[in-house]
Amino acid sequence: MDAKTPQSQSAPSTDEPWDDLLGALEYEEPPEEVAPQHSGAFGGFMEKVACFRKRKPKEAQPVTASEPTEQPSAPAKPTKRRRAGGFTRQQKIILGVLGMLVLLVYAVILTTMLKSMRAKPAPGGQTLTVVSPVSTPINWTGHPTATTTASATESVSVTLTPPPDDEGSAAVTPTPTQTPTPLPELAVATQYDAQVLEAPNDISLRLKRGNEYLRLQAYKAAEGDFEHVLSLDKQNAEAYVGLGQVYLHTHRWQEAESAFGTAIAFQENLDAAHFNLGYEYYLEGRYEEAAKEFDWTAELRYPAASQVTAARPEKDPAYVAYVTAESWLAISSARQGQAEAAMEAISRTVALSATQATGGLPKVPLAYVGRAWAFQAQDPPALDQAQGDLLYAKGIDPYNFEVLNALARFYATYRHERLTEAEQLAQYALDWARDDLQRARALHTMGLVYLAEGRKDAAQQVFSEASNLVTSDGKIAYAELAQDAEKAIAP
Repeated sequence: MDAKTPQSQSAPSTDEPWDDLLGALEYEEPPEEVAPQHSGAFGGFMEKVACFRKRKPKEAQPVTASEPTEQPSAPAKPTKRRRAGGFTRQQKIILGVLGMLVLLVYAVILTTMLKSMRAKPAPGGQTLTVVSPVSTPINWTGHPTATTTASATESVSVTLTPPPDDEGSAAVTPTPTQTPTPLPELAVATQYDAQVLEAPNDISLRLKRGNEYLRLQAYKAAEGDFEHVLSLDKQNAEAYVGLGQVYLHTHRWQEAESAFGTAIAFQENLDAAHFNLGYEYYLEGRYEEAAKEFDWTAELRYPAASQVTAARPEKDPAYVAYVTAESWLAISSARQGQAEAAMEAISRTVALSATQATGGLPKVPLAYVGRAWAFQAQDPPALDQAQGDLLYAKGIDPYNFEVLNALARFYATYRHERLTEAEQLAQYALDWARDDLQRARALHTMGLVYLAEGRKDAAQQVFSEASNLVTSDGKIAYAELAQDAEKAIAP
């Protein structure tokens, strides 16, 4: 058909879905000029899109003599126009559908964001991320453990809501300070939670969970479990041992000593109480008292260790616990200058060793550390033998904290030509430390290395870091650290 030929009055029908949508969106009267025609399906679409105009009824085509006369069809009913400020029914339906689709998309986006941003603060609160190291502190089985594993970390988020104002006082907006506010203790999940929930007054379960909290360094939660046990049984010695460990790791050393002593008063033959009390005495520089407690511990652990018949006794917990006690007895004796008593303690571990025929020590690294201290206590010190024992212990367990720390300290004291290696070993010891007490000891050794190198400023800095970990009642409870920190300050 020629482009200028008038079209019929009724528009041809089509199956394309554009008719309903474009018809609902048309809103203005088209100009009188005739739009150019396009061919094909695209032409039909372009005629509908141009200016969103409504098709008008076209003039009737004149009838020629050769064509039959057709009855004129009724004029098309004009589309009802929307009033100013309103919408037609079709437009409302389309807009409603589009609105629902938009809401659905936003809901999906919001859900995704909430899943990926769980740490976002709640209104009126503040979200802080706390990294809780997962490690093994001193526990009733002995110190240190036979096998040291790498420390892992867990990040936990907690939302802190500002406390309500006192009644009758005006609300005050807190201002940030340079000193951060201490965070509350975060409870961590344990394997005993469900059982404790079912039986909250089961003393055995509470003790197990309390010791698990100690392992995870969740000291506030551990304290709650041990205090709950004491509310049920005021003479429970194991609960007092647990509380003593909590106090020791939370800078309450006098309370720790009292708790360990109370446990011994209620159960004199509890080896865990003697061992932990001995370790506290050792850190405080009370080596004679520490040796007595370690001697008690070894005597209590000997019967179980003597029954071990395994081909590799160093894999048996009872055997390792006994050797650990004798080794700490040797170290404490050597620190008093009693080399003979230290050697006697180590020789008792040989009596239980599978290698007794060859005179070798059991393959427990701490036994070699103890004998190395005994060699250093001799007059004159047997330095080559001491170094040989420490290197052999490192070969047994290259990641053992006590071995790394002792070898670094030995080099810092006697082998100044190996101070670079000593510094590296002290850093390794710090990396493998399981708790704040071991971290303080590793930092102390690092400071000794710096002093040997003449780097007093660096020594003062690490001594300060170590002091913050072992300060109790306003003073440095780790006695040897306090003495060496004064040396670093002295001109």
